[in-house]
Amino acid sequence: MHEFKPDDIVKSCDAIEAGCRLHPEGMGCCYKLPVMSPIIVTSDEINSPEFSHEMIVNKRRQLFEALNGLNDMDTASCKTCACLQEKKYKDVNFDYLGGCKIESSFNIAPSYSCNLRCSYCYLKETAGGHYHPATYNIIDVYEKFREKGKIKPAPWIQYNGGEPTLDKDFEKNLEYMVNYMGTVCIFSNSTNYSPLVEKYLAENKIFYETSVDAGTASTYKKIHAADAYTRVLSNIIRYVKTGTKNVFVKYIVLPENMTDDDLWGFVMAMAAIKPPHVYIASEYVCGDDFKIHPDSYKFAAKMWYMLEKYANITPYLPTDDEASDEQYVKYSQDVKAEYARLIKENPITDEFNLNKQCCCKTKKKLSLRKRLFSISKENNHKVVRVAGIKVALKTK
Repeated sequence: MHEFKPDDIVKSCDAIEAGCRLHPEGMGCCYKLPVMSPIIVTSDEINSPEFSHEMIVNKRRQLFEALNGLNDMDTASCKTCACLQEKKYKDVNFDYLGGCKIESSFNIAPSYSCNLRCSYCYLKETAGGHYHPATYNIIDVYEKFREKGKIKPAPWIQYNGGEPTLDKDFEKNLEYMVNYMGTVCIFSNSTNYSPLVEKYLAENKIFYETSVDAGTASTYKKIHAADAYTRVLSNIIRYVKTGTKNVFVKYIVLPENMTDDDLWGFVMAMAAIKPPHVYIASEYVCGDDFKIHPDSYKFAAKMWYMLEKYANITPYLPTDDEASDEQYVKYSQDVKAEYARLIKENPITDEFNLNKQCCCKTKKKLSLRKRLFSISKENNHKVVRVAGIKVALKTK
């Protein structure tokens, strides 16, 4: 077996060393579609009596060795990933869980079970539709590190699925992660209300992202294959009313939802609900041949303009964070250019702003005693009120 020397330069990755992806198939190191590590510990191995901290460390080491040419293990996307870096072997450590700053290096999707069949979901395209339930307890994985004092708080834990709230262990898992693991962001479709989610949002202990993708009930049903539009908006309202700043509502622009009815419906819903954050996202680019719809950027720009005009909300473009994909980069540029054109042609004023604070002073309500009898001064008059009758006496 090859033995590295401390100062040998090797290829490694923070996610391989300390990342965590827990899916029904087992444990990997990261999950940033379409890029991801291979599964390094299978669900059967996690459920076996031999499962241990040492097993996970050894599996990470095997992937590391494959990246450095020492075995022929499947490395999935790792060999071509931009996160792969060169470092000294003495700085490589496989013992810890968490603390990694690479995006999507801590992803929890123990169950793929879902009550929607979204048109853009990649699971829908797999053979048989792999909406698998959880096959092991994710807390068992965490405990292998915690009992050895090897957990570092993660700056960002993605908890998704499937629909995470359908998992029978959802609230138990969430409570554990909030208490021991770091900052959790739940990616939910908002069809199910969770009292624990509401509690943690009120305490600003978690983040919550939900994708609506429609401004009408009919379009929502067409995209998500469920008649749940009003239920989704109702649950979002409950979460926003906690006063949290950690709710993110997303609209993925698709060929099916680029209508005036959906545009106005979504903007007016956001004006009424007033979520802290709104995302306008493009379609997911999956595969080299996929092209974002050519009219998408115009619709996104118009939605941005209308959200600012009517709802006093400045949305965010997730494609701004995707500098590695040319389509996403161009999409952000095109949306911003079209938005700038709309602003130049029709500058936004407060005339149509539904959420602009009124600057008018509210008249102070008089007490019952003062309504029956009072003396006050207004301009050059002394005003006497007796039993509701107002008499103005001119003063010198």
